[in-house]
Amino acid sequence: MSIGARPQAGEGMVTGDVVNTASRLQNIAPVNGVVVGEITYRSTKDLIVYEEMEPVAVKGKPEPLPVWRAVSARSRFGVDVETRYRTPFIGRDFDLATLKTAYQRTLRESSLQMVTVVGEPGVGKSRLLAEFASYVDEQEELVTWRQGRSLPYGEGITFWALGEIVKAQAGINESDSPKVASDKVAAAVGALAVDESDTAWLQTRLAPLVGATSMGGAAEKEESFAAWLRFLEAIATKGPLVLVFEDLHWADASLLELLRVSRSAD
Repeated sequence: MSIGARPQAGEGMVTGDVVNTASRLQNIAPVNGVVVGEITYRSTKDLIVYEEMEPVAVKGKPEPLPVWRAVSARSRFGVDVETRYRTPFIGRDFDLATLKTAYQRTLRESSLQMVTVVGEPGVGKSRLLAEFASYVDEQEELVTWRQGRSLPYGEGITFWALGEIVKAQAGINESDSPKVASDKVAAAVGALAVDESDTAWLQTRLAPLVGATSMGGAAEKEESFAAWLRFLEAIATKGPLVLVFEDLHWADASLLELLRVSRSAD
């Protein structure tokens, strides 16, 4: 791979075999689909269900390249959590045991448990989460696992983590129009055991969190927060619910206060 153009003028261009191959894969990928080459396939085939496609010709390659189309995640959670690693899990047994204990207490007592994992980048927080996810996936209970992350900047960062959780539950894709997203929220709410009087309110107040409608002032923000909590309560009545909030050091005061209130309300 080479980087060219005119760096002295602030211009850059990446060229080479990797770029050519990636461009060819992009061209043959279906709309909203993912196509990978052999290296990615071999690295992720234990996590992703793939469908083999016809080999494709790539400029500069003597033979057509084998390619695969990603079909679905193998994990029953339906989330992007790695559960297979090449290196052993060392030195975090106590932390993992803490998470397992909190999970088992939730099952026994039907109570809310909150665990905060703090550490510098690279110390193994994501690996710890993946090991815990693997443990939960092996249990006999069918668990709803949802994740949301906070962003350092951008539009709607206050609600981003909340919106990701609602989107995952409702099956909303980033490419969905506001109308489609709103319809999926309505379907997700309708699938839960909520009072009929709450249904319309939940649909209306959850819509801004997924970008289906715009968020109003402070009063509407509080209503959306309340609807989000009610939505999760309804999900939890059907079985164990695990929520993962990542990058909380980027979270604003509103989200942190919401988590504090939800914890104290248990």
